[in-house]
Amino acid sequence: MNHIGVDVSSKELSVVMSVNGRHSRVQLFENKAEDHQRLIAGIKKLSGETIVCMEATGIHHFDLAVTLSRVESINRPLKNYLCCRCGVKNRLKMLIY
Repeated sequence: MNHIGVDVSSKELSVVMSVNGRHSRVQLFENKAEDHQRLIAGIKKLSGETIVCMEATGIHHFDLAVTLSRVESINRPLKNYLCCRCGVKNRLKMLIY
């Protein structure tokens, strides 16, 4: 199983991928549509189940979350999850896309 952690800020996404227990170095992406597509291209190259978790305490995660939810090719036979920590009472919400 693959795990992707995304720390979200208004201008930047800090991403770490864990594939088969091996962690990548932090990869930086601009929090813009073009770099969202670059991140998605990297996710598409992974095989197996992928869980994408992001810190989402504000509104800056929303565009990436919507973009991920609309990519049909990420929906492999195994489920892919997007976990968002929402600011409202710090509830953990899980969206299956």
